[in-house]
Amino acid sequence: MAKLAIGTVQFGLDYGIANTVGMTSEDEVHKILALAKDKNIKLLDTAQKYGISEEVLGRVGVAGYNIVTKLVPPLNLENSLKRLNVESVYGLLFHSAQHLLREPELWSYFEKYRDMGKTKKIGVSVYTEEEIISVIKSFAIDIIQLPFSIFDQRLQRTGLLNRLKDMGVEVHVRSVFLQGLLLMNGNAMPEYFASYSKVFNEFEMLSIRHSMPRLEVALGFVLQVQEIDTVVCGIDNSSQLVEIIEIYEKIAKNKSAYSFDEFHGVNDPDLLDPSRWRVNDKNRSNWSK
Repeated sequence: MAKLAIGTVQFGLDYGIANTVGMTSEDEVHKILALAKDKNIKLLDTAQKYGISEEVLGRVGVAGYNIVTKLVPPLNLENSLKRLNVESVYGLLFHSAQHLLREPELWSYFEKYRDMGKTKKIGVSVYTEEEIISVIKSFAIDIIQLPFSIFDQRLQRTGLLNRLKDMGVEVHVRSVFLQGLLLMNGNAMPEYFASYSKVFNEFEMLSIRHSMPRLEVALGFVLQVQEIDTVVCGIDNSSQLVEIIEIYEKIAKNKSAYSFDEFHGVNDPDLLDPSRWRVNDKNRSNWSK
């Protein structure tokens, strides 16, 4: 299951619109990581801004995992390494492309960390097509993390995913379930999403036509995109991971079943970008992941 990665924001924050249980307990983190290791899921995605996620991972132990962490200025990788209780990480990303684009001289710090052997690969987390274009014009990135889902196919349609792959950039995607929104029943969604009922109904009908649960449709669509190297799935508990693993194993047996050409996604950033959602939620300030 090399293409799957564990997103760990819930290990350090009470995060996500579909999260009803709060921050993941440390005991549950143990269970998640043990299951991930058993199923050969090797990559963990974290960040300095994910509350105490790095500290929790460091206490639980991450030996044998590849860690990708994201920094904000001031760029202090040593603090993250200490919290994670490791000597180096697999990937080091700018948490926001805007930090790098505003201060391009900061790139040299990441190059220094790579030269020192503190990280194998360096790159950036992005939100928009414009950020991607600006970054790849000026910086030789190894990894990029970007939003992508069956709803958000914009970067595939524009050819940017293919361009990144041609450049040899390792592509990690996040928000494949839109914080779990794609898996929620309509009556459980905040009122903000009522105006998007048509597209959610279309997604539900897609699930029914193909006789697949919404989780399988959403994950299957993303996994069959060849330009994607890693799919980051935020995990609240071990039961969620069990379900994702079961679906992954099913998808792996019949990849051709998940093209869903009849569903073309959405272009509206007010739906696709959680930082723009206008809902009453305690996690609102944390949604600019």
